[in-house]
Amino acid sequence: MLKKGMPPVHPGTIIKEIYLEPLGVTISQLGDILGVARRTISLIINGHSGVSVEMSLRLSKAFNTTPELWLNMQRDYDLWYAEKKIVLSKIRNIIPPRKFTCPFCMTSKIFLQIPHCYYAIFADSCAPNLIKYFSNKR
Repeated sequence: MLKKGMPPVHPGTIIKEIYLEPLGVTISQLGDILGVARRTISLIINGHSGVSVEMSLRLSKAFNTTPELWLNMQRDYDLWYAEKKIVLSKIRNIIPPRKFTCPFCMTSKIFLQIPHCYYAIFADSCAPNLIKYFSNKR
């Protein structure tokens, strides 16, 4: 887990430092292995482009990892920088959260009502019961 103030590492840095350099693989060679242009790899490695869903599939096959590893790294990187850029205090709530009492454990929960959907944040032990409860309420 990252410390709150530290930015996550771009996936391109991981590709370069953990995979390419130790394995002695060049950017051109990786492009050939993945079936993409050298420039595409160069943009990712230098942090000028992100890892797409398709690229995550290619990387996971080449490096024997999972697509989720690459997508999560990219998401964390993008989210960290977006949070620094966007001023959320200027955005108002359209649908305010409501309190909800869980019918199974009787604890108070945050309940978000979205048109035609209901989401509750609840303890894991309540999850199966609440899913059945909400499914029967339709």
